[in-house]
Amino acid sequence: MEKNEFLQAIEKVSSFIVNYLETVGEKNVLPGVQPGYLTPLTEEECPKSGTNFEDIFTEFREKIMPGVTHWASPHFHAYFPAGNCYPSMVAELMMAGINNVGVNWEASPAMTELETVVLNWLGKMMNIPEEFLNSSDGHGGGVFQNTSTESTLLSCIAARKATIDKWLQLRPNWSESQISSKLTIYTSIQSHSSVERVGSMTALITRIIPCNEEGKVTAEILQSAIESDIAQGLIPCFYVATMGATTTCSWDDLSEVGPVCEAHDVWMHVDAAYAGAALTCPELRYISNGLDYAKSFAVGLHKWFLMSFDVVAYWLKDTTALSDVMYVDRVYLKHNHNKGIDFTHLQIGNGRKFKALKVWMTLKSFGVKGVQEHIRRSVMLGQYFEKLMTQDKRFRIATSGFGLVVFALKTGDEDTEELRRLINEDKKIMLTPAHYLNKYVIRFAVNHSTRSEDVEFAWDVIRSTTNRMENTYKKSESVDVLIENVGDYLSTIEI
Repeated sequence: MEKNEFLQAIEKVSSFIVNYLETVGEKNVLPGVQPGYLTPLTEEECPKSGTNFEDIFTEFREKIMPGVTHWASPHFHAYFPAGNCYPSMVAELMMAGINNVGVNWEASPAMTELETVVLNWLGKMMNIPEEFLNSSDGHGGGVFQNTSTESTLLSCIAARKATIDKWLQLRPNWSESQISSKLTIYTSIQSHSSVERVGSMTALITRIIPCNEEGKVTAEILQSAIESDIAQGLIPCFYVATMGATTTCSWDDLSEVGPVCEAHDVWMHVDAAYAGAALTCPELRYISNGLDYAKSFAVGLHKWFLMSFDVVAYWLKDTTALSDVMYVDRVYLKHNHNKGIDFTHLQIGNGRKFKALKVWMTLKSFGVKGVQEHIRRSVMLGQYFEKLMTQDKRFRIATSGFGLVVFALKTGDEDTEELRRLINEDKKIMLTPAHYLNKYVIRFAVNHSTRSEDVEFAWDVIRSTTNRMENTYKKSESVDVLIENVGDYLSTIEI
């Protein structure tokens, strides 16, 4: 593809994107394809000669798009909001065009410098403790990661190293492997599944501890779990607190669990992948009380912050706790700018994309007020959906928080599960399930493109599907009664 063809292609693709986003609400959210649908529609082997863009684009629209689940739809209420906006998309194109690989400061000074700036912007927007910010007089600082899972893993690696070093001093006759085999991770039953994955990757013992009825881990619950493990000769090492749990958007009371972690020298990492964005609004910052007890903190900007996947803001109070573990000295990574930050020592991979450009362009376009308006609108739409549902006595609200409402049918788990199956089978909206307090529940998440009329549309789908289920039951009951009546009648006939 030459430059003129590229310009034509970009024009065609940009028109496609705009049209797609303008009309995506008219499409079924879920595609009507089955696993393996694409294989017979494509060549068995890569073409030997190149294909022109027009033919490639036609094949994309006719064969690939029919298998796309439309996360951008205002009727997509599954998982979590998939943030996006035009400034973020433009930045993605610019990132691809510039194509810097940020292995160190010298590899792209602007990449590192801008990342430092916008992470401080974000931290100040959310009013997080100053110790997390990049500054010349402290060890704290932020770095962009790809996912919250990576952020949790990195914190766990740092916590593991810090705990092992401490116990090597306390027990000089113990080996590192002996200490490592006793290290224990703690997290809530409401936490993201990635925490368990981190436990597997680091080969540490993982304790999934219960919550109270509000979905929170209390000081008493955490203290009891830690004391029990100490009594068994284990070493508490790492606790992942939730701020906007995947299942229910619940959050741990950091001001309660923080002192427990501090007393036992346990590294507290706060996973605020979703709800962390709420901290941009002063009236919602009550969920961050006690954040000063945390040693690390992560917020998924690609969920509620209007930026496209994937970018996570990750802060540490002491970046050296991680860089001491991740640092590898190679001559090709050295440069003469000693004051320049090398983010390669604060991540899993060696290189990194220019994610700061996407964050900078989005924040510059919306400003603090624009982000706050978006957050507040999502909260209000969640409250609106809850209000509609509470008017129907067939439903119960299990819990709600911010832009997430968790509900169920009062008739029980089987009916609730059947309701979700029928709704997703219909494909007009998409919902995902969860278990909360040992009950099957359905999650309704406000998407970044959802409006009040979309909430009403979703509620109409849920209500009409419930009506259809009830009518089916009534017909089934009528047949049962008819069979009983026929049986009674036949029993009176002498043959």
